[in-house]
Amino acid sequence: MANLQLNSPYKGSASLTREQFLFYEMRTTAKLIEEGVNNTEIMKKVFNEN
Repeated sequence: MANLQLNSPYKGSASLTREQFLFYEMRTTAKLIEEGVNNTEIMKKVFNEN
C-alpha cells in the first residue's frame, strides 16, 4: 500500500466517517429514484433537509 501524506494540520482522518455518511446518502437517494421521484425533486428534498 502506498504511503499517502496529507497536507493537513489535523492528525486524524475523517475518511471512515465521511464514507459512512456517503453510503447512507447514496442509499436514501437510490430509494427515492426507485420510488419514481425525479432528480429536481430529489435535489429540492436534499437542499431543504440539509
